[in-house]
Amino acid sequence: MALLLEFTILSMQIATMLYDFIRTRDITIVFKITYTSLIIVQMFLLAWSANEIKEQSSEISSAVYESDWYNMDKRVKKCLTIIMMRAQRPLTLSVGPFFTLTNDTAITVCIN
Repeated sequence: MALLLEFTILSMQIATMLYDFIRTRDITIVFKITYTSLIIVQMFLLAWSANEIKEQSSEISSAVYESDWYNMDKRVKKCLTIIMMRAQRPLTLSVGPFFTLTNDTAITVCIN
């Protein structure tokens, strides 16, 4: 829920600042450019972190397989098998029930 709120607020701030760029031509343009740039950077940092979670979690299965699992006892092998089965589906951060947050999502929001 917090991620949905954060993503919504950042999207609205970007849209508001871009509308303000089009509407006005005053002396505060440097402030507006700086503020918009910081909002976009914040959006990309949020998306990058979510993307890293997805990428790293998809490598867990390979890391377990590449370990010396065959030298472990039967109980440990069973636990590692469960870990590998769960790691087949990567962890993701979702923006409410709408979509999964990735780098592509942030680019889509900032471009459109």
